[in-house]
Amino acid sequence: MKRAILALWLGGLPPGSLLADPGSNSDNFLKVDPGGKSAAMGGTQFSALGDAFAQFYNPALLSGIAQKEAGFTHNEFITDVRQEVAVLAVPTERLGVFAGGVNLFTVDKIAGFTAQDAPLGDLSSRYVTLNAGWGRGWEFGSREYGQRGLSAGANLKVISRKLHDHSSLDYAADLGVSYPLPWKFAEGAEVGAVLSNFGTSGLPRVLRAGAGYTFWADRFTATLDDVVELGGASSPGLGLQYRLKKVVFLRAGYRGDKALDKNLTMGVGFENPIFRVDYAYIPFGGLGDTHRLSVLYRFGRNVESSAADEQLREKIKQAKDLYDRGLLVDSYLLAVQVQRVAPWLDENNALLKRIQKDARGLEAGDEKQKLQNQVTALFSRAEKFFEEGNLINARLEFQAVLGLDPDHRVAQGYVNQIEAQFRQFVESFYRAGMVAFAEENYPKAREEFEKVLAIQPTHKEAKAQLEKCNQVLEKREKIEREAAREDLLTRTNREALDAFGKDRFEESLVLFEKVLELDPGQSEAVRYRDLSREMVYKNRFETGRDLVGKGEWGPAAEALKKALEIDPESDEARKLLAESERQISLQKRITSQNLYRQGLASFLSGDVEKARTIWKQSLELDPDNEETRRALKRVGE
Repeated sequence: MKRAILALWLGGLPPGSLLADPGSNSDNFLKVDPGGKSAAMGGTQFSALGDAFAQFYNPALLSGIAQKEAGFTHNEFITDVRQEVAVLAVPTERLGVFAGGVNLFTVDKIAGFTAQDAPLGDLSSRYVTLNAGWGRGWEFGSREYGQRGLSAGANLKVISRKLHDHSSLDYAADLGVSYPLPWKFAEGAEVGAVLSNFGTSGLPRVLRAGAGYTFWADRFTATLDDVVELGGASSPGLGLQYRLKKVVFLRAGYRGDKALDKNLTMGVGFENPIFRVDYAYIPFGGLGDTHRLSVLYRFGRNVESSAADEQLREKIKQAKDLYDRGLLVDSYLLAVQVQRVAPWLDENNALLKRIQKDARGLEAGDEKQKLQNQVTALFSRAEKFFEEGNLINARLEFQAVLGLDPDHRVAQGYVNQIEAQFRQFVESFYRAGMVAFAEENYPKAREEFEKVLAIQPTHKEAKAQLEKCNQVLEKREKIEREAAREDLLTRTNREALDAFGKDRFEESLVLFEKVLELDPGQSEAVRYRDLSREMVYKNRFETGRDLVGKGEWGPAAEALKKALEIDPESDEARKLLAESERQISLQKRITSQNLYRQGLASFLSGDVEKARTIWKQSLELDPDNEETRRALKRVGE
């Protein structure tokens, strides 16, 4: 009986109408969370931020996806009810993120009754949603690097239901937006809303609005949603996630009155840059417990940022983690490294100022010795770099010492000594670069100017000369590429003409195609290519026709198929191919029947194994040979 009630609930049917019209319902199965992560966090939309399951919550959140993603969910629901979900998301550089998904519910062994309570036996039901989603983000004004601006998305879906021998089909659309709050005091907060199920009448039209907030160095994420059926009651939801050791996530949530799928939720997740596994557990009291398992796989290149940008963001995150742990020196050193590479990153610059302010506070307080110990360790490391001749790292770390302790005279002395050596290096490298440039040895000149800029990134003359080197080398490479293309074009065209003149039309066709790839506008190559195609078709067709005349149906079919590759519209080739395939099929049936008889003779003589082998060959040739099929069944196949 539980199955029957649950099947009714999934389809939104009243308990007294098990075989009512499936098209007139509220489709409660659309409310069951398809993703393990979101299910564990109370079904809130921002728990799906930036993953392929977002298409089921708010398609605008798809915009946070940077790599291709494929995901799967298995949900052991209540009393033999199962949910299977498959999703795919494909981001593009300019058009946004495109996604698709399938959400399948099945309920088996439902006790069915007519409207007069007459039993119908066991029935089954199935509910399927096919999704096609899109999401894209825009940036307005000045935002910190890596932040998304306004995002919008749309989702189209086809909903199929089948209960016993009744079925229906509906269509609907979802429209969503999300926006990360731009103010400093609200850093990490995002709001969003989505209108769902606008389409065929009878669907539960829903407004979902909510917010998400990530804080404490991205360790915690809190989400809040309110889901309102238009003209009906609201269903609030809360979610909380805690990141442990970067790869483990603990989750809990609470959802309000949301049909059966409600109240306390919990789960755990494991994630690395490629895989994510999410588990959700939701107790249902007397109806039993549900277990949801989702797997998400990321693949392909990142369309949002280069590897260098990802490394910078990771460095900033590491620096923040070090800062949160009170390791000011290590955090400062890492932040200085980021600043040297990307001085425009406001997030990193703000961290540097915060560290320097805290360092001054420590000097005036009881923890001055703790700071001094860290500075001393940093100074020792810088000295070691200096002794090893690694002057770039030595300068970096001595400057970090001075950033935390401006009165450190020994560190300042080392910096002055290194700067003096660097000035000599810069002058030497720059002079060598100018000499190489004058000698037109541009690769050597570029190498020397790059050395100058590695030491002194603000050296204007070296920058200007490096740009000139790159321009000259780019022109040379372009000329070399064009010359190589012209040489290849000439050789290929010569070989193609030679093959055509010697009636090697298959070869000439391939070669003229290559010529046109190199120079699409060459009209002579177009004419020869078309003539080659005509001759290739003629030769292939005539070969097939001759083989048909000889009754060699297999080779004839192969030759005619190749002719149709050249001219798919050829009626004469298609007719001969159809006759060849008919004759091949007839030969197979005749051979199959002969093999059946051979097998029968072996069987009657007592050689069952030989008979079985021959009958298998017979069935391979003609799967419709019923005599052979019955014979194999008799011998246990």
